[in-house]
Amino acid sequence: MKKLLVIAVVGALACMSLAQGGGGMRMRMGGGLLSLARRDDVAKEISITADQKTKLDDLQQTSRTQMRDAFQSMGGGNGAPPDRDAMQKMMQDMQDKQKAALAGILSADQMTRLKELNIQRQGNSAILDKDVQGALGLSADQLAKIKDLQDKQMQAGQAIRDKVQNQEIDQDAARTAMQKNNDVMKTELGKILTSDQAAKLAAMGGKPFTFDTSLDNQRGPGGK
Repeated sequence: MKKLLVIAVVGALACMSLAQGGGGMRMRMGGGLLSLARRDDVAKEISITADQKTKLDDLQQTSRTQMRDAFQSMGGGNGAPPDRDAMQKMMQDMQDKQKAALAGILSADQMTRLKELNIQRQGNSAILDKDVQGALGLSADQLAKIKDLQDKQMQAGQAIRDKVQNQEIDQDAARTAMQKNNDVMKTELGKILTSDQAAKLAAMGGKPFTFDTSLDNQRGPGGK
């Protein structure tokens, strides 16, 4: 039961802050950039070597362990999730550390292209990333609106998980509802940007790339 709770809460937060083109209730313990780098299509695009692949897999496993341990240390294993703000801060800190570790594995050119692909994959959700927010020059008012949307997304996600736990809906219905929430979130995030910021975000995606949709549920080494 404790393991399921950890997965549900962490998965919801990760989908909100590190989502890549949606993802329903899929858990993204490894973070956006790391999960993306481990996809087969992306690994080919940025020329991941065998040695780098091994290091990325190791980083993924380390991230999973750290996430689980951090969550449990915050008291999330006693039947109720920890404070949302505290968890968001924890997630951001871990994401920052993971980005630094990832940069130590990949070359500068690989990281640049990976970030471009990440923006393409996320669309408007890319503005949840603080580096993207800085690059776009988001105002304090815009950041406040993003925070408000994140809070609402968290509440909606919790409501869905409560329905699953109470057996009001099944996992398939929950995934559909979560995906709908993600789609609404993306649309609302797009409304926050000015036309110039939207154009800059699109340009930050770099050369268009077609993702292999058959890999969207990829798991294990080389997957998400």
